Amino acid sequence: MGGAHSSENGWTSGSGARMAAPHCINKKTDTLLLAVEFKDITFGSNENYFRFHRKGKEPIETMTFFNVTKASFVTTIIIPNLSDLQIQDGEVFTYNNDPTRGLVVGPTAFISSAEYLNSGIARPCRVFDMFCIRQHFVKHSHCNETFGPAPTPLYKAQSTFYVPRVNMSVTSLKVEYTGINGRVEEFYINEKTDKLLLAVQFTNFVFGSNENYFRFHRKGREPIVTMDFFNVSYTSLVVTIIIPKLEDLQLQDSEVFLYSNDFTPVFVVGPRAFSSPDPQEQQTLLQTFVAFIAQTADDIKEGFATDAHFLIASFIKYNICDFGLQIL
Repeated sequence: MGGAHSSENGWTSGSGARMAAPHCINKKTDTLLLAVEFKDITFGSNENYFRFHRKGKEPIETMTFFNVTKASFVTTIIIPNLSDLQIQDGEVFTYNNDPTRGLVVGPTAFISSAEYLNSGIARPCRVFDMFCIRQHFVKHSHCNETFGPAPTPLYKAQSTFYVPRVNMSVTSLKVEYTGINGRVEEFYINEKTDKLLLAVQFTNFVFGSNENYFRFHRKGREPIVTMDFFNVSYTSLVVTIIIPKLEDLQLQDSEVFLYSNDFTPVFVVGPRAFSSPDPQEQQTLLQTFVAFIAQTADDIKEGFATDAHFLIASFIKYNICDFGLQIL
């Protein structure tokens, strides 16, 4: 959807919480499980910042009140080391299959006069002039000029994306990325906001791994975990980065978001991802698979938004300027 919001001075209230199921221990996995059901929980804040991301432009930002009420949801924590429980290493997930009971948002959340975003824009380089763009980065930051291309495939040790709609997450190891030597689509500075914007289009982009751990979260139970290969291909996607401080660019403080108008990304997943020898688990996996397939394109696009920073930071490192930062 390209939108997000953050809240200041938020609050929550509810009629209380109760154990969703007795806590249990699993000696085989050396873990303790505790599940708590929350009912009539309301989150609310009078100061919420809604950010509407746009391809190759700075986001539009509005502010107003917002609150939402959930009839019921269950939060589960799995704590390792039975003899000396390590709650700081616990795994937490929320299972939710109840509809939102009430949603209230202020009238100015979707009303804005954003002309101010365009008032200070200047374009020091043309988008196809990589020499000029490199020189601008070198002159206005502490980085070393690079000339590309980025290695292909480019490797990443681990990547995790979440599909909360179907209570599932995927952790991929030894990830390979191809198609990361993109083309600059937009480049400008905004003196009024003191920010630089760079948008890069990646074509024929492929994410792939042979070692993906699919975790299917269940209410008050340990997740089902399967492993198989998984890859996804996009014909085109655009990653935009907004870097603050024009005279001393701070890449580590940048804001990144991904835009894709590829409505049918191609994904391939191995047969074991949604398969289990246990009949009860297999029923859960089948239900999840059916729900996942129903809105696969949206889930994949939202899930891969977490990799946007890695893509654009790698492009800058290999094709424009190396800031000496570790890219995770």
